[in-house]
Amino acid sequence: MRYTPGHIGLAPTLVAYQLKNVMQGQLQNFLRSLGYMGLGEASNYNALGTAVGLGVMAGLGEQCRIMHLLTPEYGVRQRVFKVITDLPLAPGKPVDFGAMQFCRSCKKCADFCPVHAIPTDTDPSWAVYGPYSSPGVRIWRRNEPVCNAYITSAGISEHCSICFGVCPLSKGNRKAFYHDIMRATVSATPVLNRFFRNMDDFFGYGIKADPEEFWEMDLPPFGWD
Repeated sequence: MRYTPGHIGLAPTLVAYQLKNVMQGQLQNFLRSLGYMGLGEASNYNALGTAVGLGVMAGLGEQCRIMHLLTPEYGVRQRVFKVITDLPLAPGKPVDFGAMQFCRSCKKCADFCPVHAIPTDTDPSWAVYGPYSSPGVRIWRRNEPVCNAYITSAGISEHCSICFGVCPLSKGNRKAFYHDIMRATVSATPVLNRFFRNMDDFFGYGIKADPEEFWEMDLPPFGWD
């Protein structure tokens, strides 16, 4: 995702949606073998409900400045898919690992957005900006028409991903030493959040300028370790 915008950066997103169909079928067969139902999604895009909202309510992570689910393990480098089942499950609950506090001071995604569709406000807001905004939640909201217009004009299909690629929390497990420190302290020591953003800039993490470098990378199968 650091090779964005473009088709190389779009590939990991498309792979996730393709794998979703495989994983959903396997999960449904597993539930059926146990004697329970599993109602899946015929569409990849929020057919059963808003993925980010359900992910937050389930305790997988928090909503961040770009309106996506941010987790301590993968940042924004994941997709959430849902099934409805009558299998008895222990309910999850929302978590607070410091994502909102980090987004307040980081703002790297907003700084790198080429059309300034991501807000730079320090605090989230209850304001609703159009029919595409859901009322009743206090969040940062992208300017969706501007974001989508850039994606269309740039000819990059469905996704831009610049905000995904530059997020300091969207790093693998084998990056600079400060990433482990950041994950361990972001929830308890917000005073260091701006320092972590500056370290991310200093080490050059963000969008890659030369897509030809991609072909020299030693990547794990399917993009994960």
